[in-house]
Amino acid sequence: MYTVLGATGTVGAQVVTHLIDRGHRVRAVGRSPERLHALARLGAHPAVADMTDSSALTDAMRGSSAVFVMQPADHTATDHLTSQRTMTDAIVRAVRESGTQRVVALSSVGAEISSGTGFLVGLHILEEGLASLPAVEVLALRAGWFYDNARAYLPVMQNAGLVADSLDPEVRVPMVATRDIAAAAADALVGTGWGGGHSVREVLGPVDVDQLTVTSVLGHAFGLPELRYVRLADDDMIDTLIAEAGFSPDVARHHVGMTRAINDGRVAGRRPGTRVITGPTTIDDYAADVARSAREELRSFHSHTA
Repeated sequence: MYTVLGATGTVGAQVVTHLIDRGHRVRAVGRSPERLHALARLGAHPAVADMTDSSALTDAMRGSSAVFVMQPADHTATDHLTSQRTMTDAIVRAVRESGTQRVVALSSVGAEISSGTGFLVGLHILEEGLASLPAVEVLALRAGWFYDNARAYLPVMQNAGLVADSLDPEVRVPMVATRDIAAAAADALVGTGWGGGHSVREVLGPVDVDQLTVTSVLGHAFGLPELRYVRLADDDMIDTLIAEAGFSPDVARHHVGMTRAINDGRVAGRRPGTRVITGPTTIDDYAADVARSAREELRSFHSHTA
């Protein structure tokens, strides 16, 4: 049995399906019984648990050969780092009390830095918490920026003809497809020979990608040749996330803290001495897939409303 936290999320759901497709028993952990139901239909064993409920997490982890853990950002949290520490404390306690011996943790490039990196500080907290478990074998998968974040751009792409964020347009960012992260996580969960103790792997796409390239590729895939990238000022990005995405002011500031650290070069992939797992998916592959999916959803909508 393998246990997957965050099983209804973008990465977690794909980890679950990878494991089921390989014939493994999987306990899928999430907050929503309704969203877990879809995974149960695939053969997963659902377990309802909040990421801050150490007792429920302990029950879900107990008896597992290995556990996949991740720590989402609560975009409504008034104090982002306090929220992250609360989740870390619950996860670490559950690992300890469940007797779990092997953990694969979803982390991020830049998690080795203890402060000044916005959202990524929360993942530093998670890695540090897991490091307090010397008897547990831990593999931290430090992923790049998700290609899949581009989905958040789609409405403004189609309505305003632009992509907007607080990343500098020409800074090359380590990026990766979530499907490649999930494949690496599933491989790690069922694999052996991590080397014992606590280890780190970066999970990245074939090349780092800047926002001008992302915008060009998305424009080509969606038939929007005039699509342009707008680098929002940090304060404007904060205001936009609060007004349009429902972020709390503190969480919005952490997003900008992360992009500032990337812009400054403090957060970068392929650090010397760190093993890299290179996913095969390119940004062109991802953009073609998401455009195809959008067209299929539109056709389905029209067929049901005709």
